[in-house]
Amino acid sequence: MVEKKNIKCVRKTYVGAFYDTFLIYLTASSEKPKLYYLRIMKKTSIIKYEEEKLIQYEYFVRNKLRHPNLINVLYSFQDYDNLFYISEFAGTNLVQFLKLRILFSKNVSMFYIAETILGIQYMHKNGHTFGFICPKTVWLSRAGHIKLRFDFLNAIEEKNGINDYIEYTSPEYILKREFTEASDYWGMGILLYYMLTGYTPFYSENREKIIYKVLNEEITFPPTIDETTKDLLLKMLDKDPKKRIVGEEIKQHPFFKSIDWTKLENQKAEPPFFFDGINYEEIVCADLDFLYTTDFYPGQKDGYGNVFRYFGKVDTQNPYL
Repeated sequence: MVEKKNIKCVRKTYVGAFYDTFLIYLTASSEKPKLYYLRIMKKTSIIKYEEEKLIQYEYFVRNKLRHPNLINVLYSFQDYDNLFYISEFAGTNLVQFLKLRILFSKNVSMFYIAETILGIQYMHKNGHTFGFICPKTVWLSRAGHIKLRFDFLNAIEEKNGINDYIEYTSPEYILKREFTEASDYWGMGILLYYMLTGYTPFYSENREKIIYKVLNEEITFPPTIDETTKDLLLKMLDKDPKKRIVGEEIKQHPFFKSIDWTKLENQKAEPPFFFDGINYEEIVCADLDFLYTTDFYPGQKDGYGNVFRYFGKVDTQNPYL
């Protein structure tokens, strides 16, 4: 059980329309404090944007999913005004590499896409599509492994007209606003192309031009891309989702011939890079109090008509299924 008095904020990492995120640590007995992410969602704003059911559904979904290549939720609780998620800490996302214009070698790209496939296939086996595979949802842990940030925030932003990575969106989503398992493989194909070249195959500074290219143009390759990689990308980026390479078939493609999938799934494969740049001395000395203090009083309801009564109760049956 985590209480707010045990939470110390290191820094605020994001300010959104109805939620903020923090890098935190917990004041538990440990020589090295362990870092986590905290998302704080304002109940009034959730209701204002009419996202009550989606947020509660996200809670039930994320609390059932556990995989080494996902950013897993560890604790969930609420006070009178806010909902709180504490999840695993991941070091950096691919946006940072995008900004630096860093290219990955074929072997590095192969490792990262293979781990991404494992996380995505776990979700598919549990009845969920990922939906928005793009640099801001693909993270690297401090140990160097892929950690996918799966939540419903991207769906909410998309619904409100925010989509910063339209060039990762599949043709079927553009046309029908629907995600399928094949859509996730499209997103991974775009991501692989980007890792190897530094740009996406349908990139344009004009949003409408990107959409036109995704729907109508075939991809082209620079001379640095070998034939095996081309073949995989063409199969992942087939505009017909029924013809796209998916599932176990993709693991058998020659592109992944050097991957030991069992070793990879058990986190026994050595990653290409490590990202442990945390100054623990600085964190231990940081005296940053947690600022959200609207706790429940004895006998008080959760506020807002008990709309969020299920949040924080992991043993409760999902009422939205």
